[in-house]
Amino acid sequence: MHINKDLEGLIMSTKSIKDFYNAAMEQEKFSPEFWYELRKISTEKGLKSFIEEKVQPVAKEMGYNFSTEELLSYEEKVAKEITERQLEAVSGGVNVKNLALGGIISLMALGAGIIGTTSFTSAAGPESGSSITIRNNSIQAAKSWYGNWLYLTTDSDSLDGLHLDYSDFLKFSKTAGFKNASEVQAIQARNVNGDMLKITLDEDLKSDFSESQEVPGKLWGSWGIANIKREKIEENYGSKDKYAQEVANFEVIRSGNNNEVKLLIKDKCEKNVTIPSKVHDKNGKELKVVDWGVKVKYKTHKIYDKNGKEVHSYVVKKRNKTLETLKFDGDFDSLEFKGSDISKLSSLKNIEFTGKVKNLTIREDAFREGELEIFKMPKNVETLIIENGAFFNFYCESFQMPESVGTLDVRESAFDNFSVEGDKFSMPQSVTNLSLGKYSFLDDCLENIAMPKNVVNLTIDEEAFYDGSQSITMPDKVTKLTIGKNAFGFRRKDAARDIILTIPNNIKEIHLDEDAFAEESMVNELILPKTLENQVPQKVKDTVDITFY
Repeated sequence: MHINKDLEGLIMSTKSIKDFYNAAMEQEKFSPEFWYELRKISTEKGLKSFIEEKVQPVAKEMGYNFSTEELLSYEEKVAKEITERQLEAVSGGVNVKNLALGGIISLMALGAGIIGTTSFTSAAGPESGSSITIRNNSIQAAKSWYGNWLYLTTDSDSLDGLHLDYSDFLKFSKTAGFKNASEVQAIQARNVNGDMLKITLDEDLKSDFSESQEVPGKLWGSWGIANIKREKIEENYGSKDKYAQEVANFEVIRSGNNNEVKLLIKDKCEKNVTIPSKVHDKNGKELKVVDWGVKVKYKTHKIYDKNGKEVHSYVVKKRNKTLETLKFDGDFDSLEFKGSDISKLSSLKNIEFTGKVKNLTIREDAFREGELEIFKMPKNVETLIIENGAFFNFYCESFQMPESVGTLDVRESAFDNFSVEGDKFSMPQSVTNLSLGKYSFLDDCLENIAMPKNVVNLTIDEEAFYDGSQSITMPDKVTKLTIGKNAFGFRRKDAARDIILTIPNNIKEIHLDEDAFAEESMVNELILPKTLENQVPQKVKDTVDITFY
């Protein structure tokens, strides 16, 4: 049997490299500095240089001869075998004295992120860990052998993802053996079979970690999916540095690419805080602000029995009691207000804008059961989305929407039980697409609501004005109208069923729920063009007085 010389050489070099590793480890040829420098490598060029300067001299000294390319090829082969065989030989933790596969650099480089493996949990070998139970799930928490990844392993074979809030994260990091939760650089979860699970995070954790994403090795392979800690920009400004003041109230976090950041308002901030649309790093490089949030501290409270043994602990989120006025300066493409941020600002009184915002979203329950003196929205907003319960049971002395909004999307219970000083509330006349969701103005304290005069497409969903405004003016330019079930219903004893709703003759298309004007409706009479008669359900005709013109 004849063997190709090139193949024979490859086999010999592979055996030579493996023998070299075994002998080098046996004779302790690699110092602690060797491993330290290896973990700092982040590029293939750096790895090649390391091999030439640190590995090959030792090999030649011991009588072994192989090229840099041969060693790199061998290491890549070993990395693939790590993935395929799931590192069963080292599942309890990487022990450099028992490296059956022989890829010393491959295995150690896992800890530096140089290469990856889809069997990362096994490869990394959690040092220790114990189980805790959250929401009826028993989950083991452990940390990686090199100490900065948090591993979560469920006791079931379910492929459903995990949801973590900040309290869960603190418990897991403590259980895994981290001295401080800030040490955690990534979070990865698996089920009992080793299948990777996606992790969803609450808003506070999203400020610190990414969504679940594929994490590639820097040279080859993959770590699988994980939530990676966001990069915090350490400015290290001096008190007299040119750009120090613009970020004095914030923690600056990378968001998106290197030119985009998120500003987190510190728990110790000034009374009046301005969030700029742009900031600069200490070298003067301009960074675009694409998001904002509020950073607060968490305090763990412990309960002890009479013998001084801890029997229970719980985490309390501290609120920012300093900030009163929040101002946004400059032009933003998009901005959001989230309940997870607003709820942390217990002394907030005013929200103001000095520039433009193209798209503004008030997230679900953002200002729920809150109170402000002034909420002056920005100029030139094109799309305004007000999500479920955003202003539920909310009071404001002055509430102004910009006269630039083209699309206004008011969702379920957005203004439920909403009130404003002097009943001074109006929608922007610029709106052409208006959607009023289910219960959107339910139980509001407004006497009348004037619809924007330029609306073309109008949707009034189920019980949108139930027990709400007692005077509704329909805009003349509407061409498409949808009215949901009992949109103008009432249960208040003092409500008068005396609204005469006139539908303008510009309407070409109308969709009325058959219970749009049920017996408890405040609409007493419906006046609409004769051309729409065939589009009106018979039950509507039987329920309310109708005049066609």
